Amino acid sequence: MRKRKYLFRGYNIKTRTWLVGYLTQTFGKWYITLASDNDQRPAPSDREVAEESIGQLTGVADRRQRPIFEGDIIELPEGGAHVVFFRGAFYARTREWQYLLLRDVGRSAQVRGTRYTPEPPAPQAESETVPRPVRFSRWQRLLRHIKRLW
Repeated sequence: MRKRKYLFRGYNIKTRTWLVGYLTQTFGKWYITLASDNDQRPAPSDREVAEESIGQLTGVADRRQRPIFEGDIIELPEGGAHVVFFRGAFYARTREWQYLLLRDVGRSAQVRGTRYTPEPPAPQAESETVPRPVRFSRWQRLLRHIKRLW
């Protein structure tokens, strides 16, 4: 019998980085305790993560051997899909609302992004910002299209 890892991933707004580790909640705030932390002290405030960015490790890797987390957007041969936890298992939900068991399609998948888009940094003074035309890459357009569908 394999021992499973119950790891989570969350976006730290303060440092603008993704953290992977164990999930804890203290006074309504969510924290990621890194796997290297062996002590049981309260989590420091610099490891607080946004609640909507939290996703559990599915235990499945994509075709590049990268771990797939709940909330990831993956590319399948059939098209794009969103990783969800549904009825006790992880599924890839397609645009047509088909639920494909992730362990069956995970090896042919490739992680493209996550459902959580971090907030951009606050702009500085109005006089210092120069308006630029908005140009999106092909990947950003795909993400926007997928978000509109869900």
